[in-house]
Order: sequence, then structure tokens, then C-alpha cells
Amino acid sequence: MTEDSSSGEVVIRLFAGWAESELWHDGPIPYEAARLDASLVTRLQEWANEHYRAYAEQGDSPTGTRDRLAHHGVALAQEVAQQLGDGFIVEVDDPTHPGRLRLRGDGRPASPEAAAALRARAINARARQEQLRKSAQDRTYYWTASSSTAGPAGADDGAEARPE
Repeated sequence: MTEDSSSGEVVIRLFAGWAESELWHDGPIPYEAARLDASLVTRLQEWANEHYRAYAEQGDSPTGTRDRLAHHGVALAQEVAQQLGDGFIVEVDDPTHPGRLRLRGDGRPASPEAAAALRARAINARARQEQLRKSAQDRTYYWTASSSTAGPAGADDGAEARPE
């Protein structure tokens, strides 16, 4: 789950060069669904294009290029965090240490529309995951070779119950 379990804050991750969008939650978030400021979206797309270009021209890009792109990513992540406000955490690769930086906006979102759209997306993703979890708990599985079953609490091993 891309949510900070201790606080319920939504975690948005910034990845460049992996999909049609650099914003991720439960997968790539289309820019039109994110509702961020258009100029920020343009800069995110330019950042991704720089990654693609560097990789195409240099393969595994030299350290100087990687560092420059990573620092650019941090600046963009800070802008995304400001757009979303303090109810979100924006993660991005840390150019100065191994791992990821976790950034948060100060106070209210600069773009309430973006914050509302991404919060709704997170709520929907959580509901889908909960539905899948419950569905998996309710299934009974039958193994023909051993004539045994496994499933929800109370299902007897060796019972005749089979999924339909």
C-alpha cells in the first residue's frame, strides 16, 4: 500500500522514465487525473524526457548526469509536495544518500483540486485492495493430489468443499 500506515497520509512517488507519468501511487497516475498545475506537469514531462535522452545517448548515464537529474527531481518533488499540502508525502530518489527522500508540503495544498483528486484515488485504491484481501480470505482451495483443502478459518482439511 502506498500509504503511511501510522498516519494515513497518502504517499506519492516520483519516478522518471518508467511510464507515461512520473507520479505513482497504486501505479502511474495520468497527469490529467492528478490535476496538478499545468506548468509543473510540463516540467515533470521535461524531466522524464531528459532521463530518456540521457539513457538513449549514454546508456547508463554518467554520474554527473545522474546527479543533475536527481537534484532536479528533488526540486520537482518539493513543488509537487507544495501543490498537495501536508496531507501527502512525496517520495523521490535522494541524490545525496542511498534511499528516498520523503517530502511534505507546508500546510494547506497550493492546489486543493489536485489534493482532492489524489486523495480520492488513494481511497479507491485502498477499497480495491481491501476487496482483494477479503476475497482471498473467503476462498477455499482444493488440492487433488492430497485431497486436502485450505481456506478460511473453520474449513476442515480433507473436506469435500471445492471452489465453484
